[in-house]
Amino acid sequence: MLNLFLEGRMKNRMLMLLVMVLFSVTCASAVSASDHGCRVLMCISNPAGPTAVSECVPTIDKLKSDMAKPGFSFPKCEEAESGGSRAVPSSSRYELCPDGFVELPRGVVALKDADYKKAVNPPKYITAKLHGERSGFLEWNYSMYFISKGDDGDNTDYIICGKGGSGSIDIAKSYTDREGDIRHRVYENAVIYEEIALAKAIRASMVVDVYIDNKLYQRIPLNL
Repeated sequence: MLNLFLEGRMKNRMLMLLVMVLFSVTCASAVSASDHGCRVLMCISNPAGPTAVSECVPTIDKLKSDMAKPGFSFPKCEEAESGGSRAVPSSSRYELCPDGFVELPRGVVALKDADYKKAVNPPKYITAKLHGERSGFLEWNYSMYFISKGDDGDNTDYIICGKGGSGSIDIAKSYTDREGDIRHRVYENAVIYEEIALAKAIRASMVVDVYIDNKLYQRIPLNL
């Protein structure tokens, strides 16, 4: 409840700042490049959306028009950057992981804790010889989450987010054909997470990260 309260206060604070900046810039007789950058920052920081406030529509339209021009660089708000708030093009093309979750590195096999508890009641082990040594692997018949190290992020539909890692286990995942015969097994060392979430890929012309007080606040897709 406290987190929800604080989140609501932050959103209300952002909306108040947005109105104040828009008012001050609109009343100015001349608009500098930094003024435009500040308007862009405030507009895309709005949790309701970059154009949720009507005064933001021309600002975002100008931003998109500038994006299509050669040599475009994202506008800055020097006044806000000195306080740790900024909007910058993102190197990631995925949604943010939910609060409390962390993005898992490629190559990590992730299992849900609830599935693990089912698999060990009762447990069934498979003995296999890997790398010259024989080991016991828990037979796994549930979902496993995995993105190989070689996958290109832009071609992957999602990234994996984990919360509350509680250890690791060697598993043997069996794959069968239509007749039910085992075709092959995959042996992996997997990390068990209390919860697993998938963050979807963002298909957009540009993805912008918004930082408030030097903390990543939200990720915004922008399309021309």
